Amino acid sequence: VFGVIFLLAVFTGASQLGTAVVEEKDHRAMEIMITSLTPRQLVTGKITGMALLTLTQVAVWVVGALIGMVLLLDGSSGLQGIKIPWQALTWGVLLGIPGYFLYAVIAAGLGVLAGDKQQARQMAGMLGFIGMVPLYFMGALVNAIDSPLAVGLTLFPLTSTTISLFRMTLTDVPDWQLGASFLILVVFLAAGIWSLTRIFRASMLMYGQAL
Repeated sequence: VFGVIFLLAVFTGASQLGTAVVEEKDHRAMEIMITSLTPRQLVTGKITGMALLTLTQVAVWVVGALIGMVLLLDGSSGLQGIKIPWQALTWGVLLGIPGYFLYAVIAAGLGVLAGDKQQARQMAGMLGFIGMVPLYFMGALVNAIDSPLAVGLTLFPLTSTTISLFRMTLTDVPDWQLGASFLILVVFLAAGIWSLTRIFRASMLMYGQAL
């Protein structure tokens, strides 16, 4: 469930963020903001604002799910003995937040590269497809949950969140793999922001055409 929520957030946020960047380029709002901000500050603020907006929506879903779970556990549904995997939920948050911000950075970069809204939507769809890739591997991983493929997908930043949670429901994932996934996500996120700043600076005054 946590993995599905993460994928929904990626689909929602990627589409919104890419389109928003193109709109601000077309309306030349960025020219006004860039007079008092550095490209890095502008890019970071845009990503943070849009990402937190989507995460707020996700938080509403999560709170609703938790309320429903409490009602089920408190009633006569026979689920009182269910055990909540707090370790998996904790790692889901630790990997999910930087993982989502990484997708947001990529979505913003695709929006900068796109020449118009249509291209931005198409690129956002491609990014959403990449976010769904872990689902295609789950059938193969069920019988090889600790295979090199499973470990590689756990460490790869664009699949680490979903695959880690999936593996944790079936086996004990070593802490070093989860810790390494978190560190790799943070490094890629920092590198992504740095790269996006340079791409944004190169294409800031290009309207209606791709970089």
